[in-house]
Amino acid sequence: MDRRMFEDLRQFLGRWISPLQARVNSMVTRAVVSLVDDAKLAQELQLRIARNEVLDGVEHAQQAGVSFVPPEGAEVIMLCMGGATAYPVAICAQKREDRPSDEGLEPGEGGLYYAGEFKVFVKANGEVHLGEKDAADFVALAQAVLDELNDIRTTFDAHTHAYTSPGGAAVTTGLTPTMGAAGSVAAAKVKAS
Repeated sequence: MDRRMFEDLRQFLGRWISPLQARVNSMVTRAVVSLVDDAKLAQELQLRIARNEVLDGVEHAQQAGVSFVPPEGAEVIMLCMGGATAYPVAICAQKREDRPSDEGLEPGEGGLYYAGEFKVFVKANGEVHLGEKDAADFVALAQAVLDELNDIRTTFDAHTHAYTSPGGAAVTTGLTPTMGAAGSVAAAKVKAS
């Protein structure tokens, strides 16, 4: 094959491959969130991509059962099915500086975080910590604790003592109820059912 024929073949193949290469290159890219419209059935984002191009109405596909509004400046992965940029989808929104990255997590550990701090954390042994990664206290269900306190109060108020008086008479006496009603034992920021 002489040089001229090789060059013609290269140009011919280039004309066929170039459009495919452009579509493949357009399939996956990074973008930055400018605005969020959370009022629709599927959350929509305004995204800035390379060369300061702005795309409006990009659907933000989120995991089933989980919904968050990504902050301005969050990065997403933008997918264009088949390389067609007419209907892109954004996934995996995150703001790098908000992710807790110096936590020294063990394999299998993780959780929900906000502004760089874990708010719900699941340890490798299955413990769930609410409020922070190293929560020290256990959470009780307020109604269960209140019911238990009321049972203790009822038992205390019904308690009696039998004794013999100095004159030899048998006496049974109850205690004067001194326990007040139990106050609220509800956690300030944690609810469960």
